[in-house]
Amino acid sequence: MPDSADTRPPETPEGLRPADENPWYILMTLYGEQEEEEIDWELHERNRRFWNAWSGQALNAEEREAAAKSSKIDVAELEAWEDRSEEIKARFATEYQRRNPGGGTVPDLPDPKVPIAMSSTYFAKPVVLQQAVFASSADFNLARFTQDARFGSATFTQRADFEMVTFMQGASFIDATFTHGADFHVAAFRQRAIFIGASFARYAKFTRAMFALRAMFRAARFMQDAWFSS
Repeated sequence: MPDSADTRPPETPEGLRPADENPWYILMTLYGEQEEEEIDWELHERNRRFWNAWSGQALNAEEREAAAKSSKIDVAELEAWEDRSEEIKARFATEYQRRNPGGGTVPDLPDPKVPIAMSSTYFAKPVVLQQAVFASSADFNLARFTQDARFGSATFTQRADFEMVTFMQGASFIDATFTHGADFHVAAFRQRAIFIGASFARYAKFTRAMFALRAMFRAARFMQDAWFSS
């Protein structure tokens, strides 16, 4: 018989936290999550624009220009915080309450200069962060993606940590830009791992990573050390 004090949904594995309880995930999916295997690109574009508006406030003009170029977006997306801040704040509070009806107080809107804390998060639905800009370091350590994880043309302006992460389905980082270190130490790729055209400006650590099927790094660029030992 389950412990009545255990509020985790039954499908969430022990030690992991449902994505809907994570304030950064709420921001990433402000207008809704991906519900089907076939990606709703219109929904994704709307979510991305609001994420990038929030993220862009932490970047200076030069950094915005560089991130817009690497993520293949209009720089206006990263300059839109002033125009969209009230809508984002209101929507964040509404959406958090909707997904966590018994969750108590709504957390503050995350500060875009604070590290993005996604460690030990359980993603039960497809995660689409294509062309998303991460203005601070991103911590996905120990997270589990049960469906497709798409980071195509995403720009990580600070460190990207995916240590001991599990990708149960496809993991796509096509044309992603890692401007600082990228750590995939002991990451498990259960399906295809696609890093075609990805750019690693600093170290890339794939030590003890497990590639169960194809691992594609065609045209990827490693500008400093890259470790694939063991």
